[in-house]
Amino acid sequence: MLSAVTRSNWIRPSVLAVYLVAWTLLLVIPDPLETLGLKPVVSADELEEFVGPVSYGVHVAGYFILGALIASLEIRDAPRWLTAGLWLGGVAHGALTEFVQSFVPSREGDLWDFAADVAGVLLGALIGRWVFGPPGKKLTERPQTETRNAS
Repeated sequence: MLSAVTRSNWIRPSVLAVYLVAWTLLLVIPDPLETLGLKPVVSADELEEFVGPVSYGVHVAGYFILGALIASLEIRDAPRWLTAGLWLGGVAHGALTEFVQSFVPSREGDLWDFAADVAGVLLGALIGRWVFGPPGKKLTERPQTETRNAS
């Protein structure tokens, strides 16, 4: 049986990898709502008014999760450039998916979407660092409280 420390060393990177693949696919397929089996609850004309704000919110939320997942990784004694590089990788992912969207039917790359991606990664990184601690002092390195077995 794996210990809690060993389990967390592979679970978080695995969750990050699965999330990254799923998020990438949703960003580059022609119609993600149709693919997920969802239908808009408003008409096409009404939808045009909401696409911008909703799209930006989705981008911020999606990249917030990415930034927070990166912050949750347990990288022991990691130099700052490595953790900064991971978050910059999240920003690069946003730039790359916006570029790819410009070649996908019914999608378009947008600088405002990219700005929302960057905002999401930064918010996720900041709040993730607050929740999970700075890269040099991860959960496995924090002092453990004593637990007693009830006999």
